[in-house]
Amino acid sequence: VRVFKEAHPNIVLVLLEGWSSHLIKPLGGSDSITPNFNSLCEEGLLFTNFLATGGRSDQGITGLLSGFPAQPTTSVTHQPSKYPGLPSFPKRLKPYGYSSLFVFGGELNYANIRSFLMHVGIQKLVEEQHFDNAVPRAKLGVHDEHLYPRFIEEINLLTPPFFAISFNLSSHAPYDIPVPYKFSWGGRHNGYINSVYYADSCLGQFMEDASKQPWYHHTLFIITSDHSH
Repeated sequence: VRVFKEAHPNIVLVLLEGWSSHLIKPLGGSDSITPNFNSLCEEGLLFTNFLATGGRSDQGITGLLSGFPAQPTTSVTHQPSKYPGLPSFPKRLKPYGYSSLFVFGGELNYANIRSFLMHVGIQKLVEEQHFDNAVPRAKLGVHDEHLYPRFIEEINLLTPPFFAISFNLSSHAPYDIPVPYKFSWGGRHNGYINSVYYADSCLGQFMEDASKQPWYHHTLFIITSDHSH
């Protein structure tokens, strides 16, 4: 299916931390948790049989950018000697003139992800240390509501066509989101449920802000989780 008239549209990959289909109504999950994502499902193409390659972020990222399946007891990100044998989506795009960007509100030294991203050809990495100290933070890093505006700022510095990736962290434990919890159900998963609701609101604001940018109508948006909960 061809979804763009132009041969080389910009690509924005929105990587969502730990989102599960159990909380997404169009995928058979609970109602009211992800209203913004639900609306996007109606506007775009929804893949209903899309499965995570593993259960951790390093496994999900290597799966998405290199097509590498998860390993049961380790991760390829910890084995730099194997990097040269991995395929690279960013490197495949580079001959077509694509620049590349990865923006994350936490620290990419976790699981050696920074090293992997650099090897697969991501040209610019933005992580917590690159955010102003005045930007409010959770235990793990910058809240989603501050991540996405910075993501747009960084995209606006790129020359099209570009491949830009954002990776949120507000839906990661300990779920210390900067707003009161809305839902009181779910038992031990209550924090997770509320964090996804917050993350969804930030995603919706990002899409609204992105729609006002000059590159919006020339961009393919891919929204997926790195793994489930």
